This record gives sequence, C-alpha cells and structure tokens, in this order.
Amino acid sequence: MLNPHVFRAYDVRGLVGSDINPDVFRQVGRAYATMIRRHGGRRIAVGRDNRLSSNDLKVGFVEGARAAGVDVVDIGPVTTPILYFATAPTSPAATIPSSTTA
Repeated sequence: MLNPHVFRAYDVRGLVGSDINPDVFRQVGRAYATMIRRHGGRRIAVGRDNRLSSNDLKVGFVEGARAAGVDVVDIGPVTTPILYFATAPTSPAATIPSSTTA
C-alpha cells in the first residue's frame, strides 16, 4: 500500500522498506514520466546517491518511467547538482533517492 505521507512539496520521503521500496518508486517513476510526456517530454536523466538502497529504488523508478513511454538516461551515482548541471536546460531529471531514512 502506498503511504500518502511520503509525498512532500518537492520530493518523496519515508522509511526505506516500509514507506519507500522499489514498488513505490515504480509507481512514482510512472507518474513522473506521465507528467513529463503530457508536457511534451520524451526523455529523462536519472542519477542516484551512494546509499545501499539507491540502486534497487532506481531500478523501480526506471521501470515505471519506461512503462509510461519515456526514454531514460541513467548517469549513475552523482550528486543532485551534478545531475542538474548534466541535464539543464534540455532534459528533466530525477535523483534516486531524493531523501530517505534508512
């Protein structure tokens, strides 16, 4: 079940495992990609931090985004500012996880 309290004004936050897991990130990725497509986008860049949970969460997010018909460029482990620098102003971006509590 998706905990509605994980959604904040500009990110997703929660406990890894109970609130945040690959299935949740799959849904978030699909929703994000749907929004990007509705605004004419076709590609996003995805980066992740170095937490142990990040790769599994990224895989879920990417699966959801691709299921919604968006091409995904995975630029690997990076800081959020580097991801924004690498993509601005041409592509939307997502950092996985944006913020979690282990």
